[in-house]
Amino acid sequence: MSDFNATSYPRARKLHACAECQRAVASGERYARVAGAVDGRPYVDVYCLACHALAVAAWSTVDGDEDAGPAVGSLVDWIEEAEIAGELPPAEQGHYYGLRVAQRERGDR
Repeated sequence: MSDFNATSYPRARKLHACAECQRAVASGERYARVAGAVDGRPYVDVYCLACHALAVAAWSTVDGDEDAGPAVGSLVDWIEEAEIAGELPPAEQGHYYGLRVAQRERGDR
């Protein structure tokens, strides 16, 4: 269970990798920075804006149950297993399907 978290949308000063799609977030590009603590341990995750929007949409389907949502790095698999792709907004559906195709091309699943 999360102790707290906060999201900000800074402009990158250096190269980052998205925690979900691993795409490079270039210097000067906006990204989502999610920081918080779980069981007293701090964390910081960086997401491209498309993956962050997808994660927010996915989390909105679990009705606030923190234990039911996707873990960082497993968003595509979680959406597929939860069978909620059809419930996502169109832009997020598009990003999900793009990530799923890329995952399959790499042989991840």
